[in-house]
Amino acid sequence: MLFLLLSLSIACQARAAEALGTFDGRSDIGRPSRPGSIEIDSVAQTYRVTGGGANMWFTNDALHFVWKKVSGDLSLSANLEFLGNGLDPHRKACLLIRQSLDSNAAYADAALHGDGLTSLQYRETQGGPTREIQSNVRSPTRLRLEKRGHYISMSIARAGDSLQPAGGSIRLVLNEPFYVGLGVCAHNDTTLETAVFSQVELTASLDQSLTTNSKPRVISTRAGANLFRQQIQPVLREFCFDCHAEGARKGGVAFDEFNSDQSILEDHSLWFKALKNVRADVMPPAKSLSQTQRNALILKHGSNLLSSRSTRRIRIPDVSPCAD
Repeated sequence: MLFLLLSLSIACQARAAEALGTFDGRSDIGRPSRPGSIEIDSVAQTYRVTGGGANMWFTNDALHFVWKKVSGDLSLSANLEFLGNGLDPHRKACLLIRQSLDSNAAYADAALHGDGLTSLQYRETQGGPTREIQSNVRSPTRLRLEKRGHYISMSIARAGDSLQPAGGSIRLVLNEPFYVGLGVCAHNDTTLETAVFSQVELTASLDQSLTTNSKPRVISTRAGANLFRQQIQPVLREFCFDCHAEGARKGGVAFDEFNSDQSILEDHSLWFKALKNVRADVMPPAKSLSQTQRNALILKHGSNLLSSRSTRRIRIPDVSPCAD
């Protein structure tokens, strides 16, 4: 009997974890009068989040929050869309980082409002006031919230466009671990509002391994060279050689001046700059990478290219906060 109960408990926990997809839990923050909910379509890979609550502003928040407990630098991106016309133009669907599940916790979010207003909102200390940096782009289809050290920034994209920085960042000191996830606030405590989050991507920052004290992973000479020849070099030839090879050295970078494949892999500074520019859609300037090619450079192989037997660490420049 004990074994049966234990088996049922483990099975229920597994189903609960699977039911939340990328995330670990969900909570009503600030005790809204109507409880929130979530529906996940594993085929369409969408999160349909329903939340109540009076507001996310001033010194306290009320919303439904689908969360994961994490540490370190990260980025969370998703397409956002409200369902229905809604009762209040200030209803919010947001990508959210919170210190805790308390209603007055320090936080930052990339918030899409019902009327199209899009803002980087934040509360610097527990119980402190909420502030915001408003984007001049209304009703974007995709948002990204990124934490880098003590700075958090927002990127936005209209339909068919690539993500671009929204123009501001804020300084927010968080203790680890903290929470990251999806939030919906109705901005009216008597009702519920629903938003659909699709193409949700939660990833550790590309340069995470360069800023932690963990031991660098080792990539063998043969494996690294094969990786470069098979997956990276074709992308470089198609998109980068016009400006960075065959006599062209824009920015002082030439990919064809190295003595071997391994020597190019060991130039951490070069790859740090290159992958950072690819990730920010700065490079290549005149051509577009397909998602497969972008994944090859960033998601699939970026961390491996920055791993070696060397223990040298590269300091990531701080992101300056906005002037206002």
